[in-house]
Amino acid sequence: MWPADATAEADTTVLVALRFGPLTVVAANRIAAVVDEPRRWAFAYASLPGHAEVGEEAFAVEHRADDTVWAVVAATAHIALPGHRFLQPVFAPLPRRFARRYLATVAAAVRP
Repeated sequence: MWPADATAEADTTVLVALRFGPLTVVAANRIAAVVDEPRRWAFAYASLPGHAEVGEEAFAVEHRADDTVWAVVAATAHIALPGHRFLQPVFAPLPRRFARRYLATVAAAVRP
């Protein structure tokens, strides 16, 4: 989780830490784009060499005129390991699981 006063800036390297039980995996990413508007905020990042995946991920939150808040997570990636095609069935459920966690975090942050 980012500190409350953190900002996203294009061309910034960020570290993402993911916990798997007692293990924590840290991956480096580069922020590619940021949208910072009064009712819409979004950013996209791409994996850097050494990351377990090769790909991009984007996050967007929009506060609409009807006072609803929409959040979207979009990703395209593949495993960056030799023989990744054989490992894909094992890792395929993870992006959806992480997207649900991201969206739950956004929902908790905007819930009154």
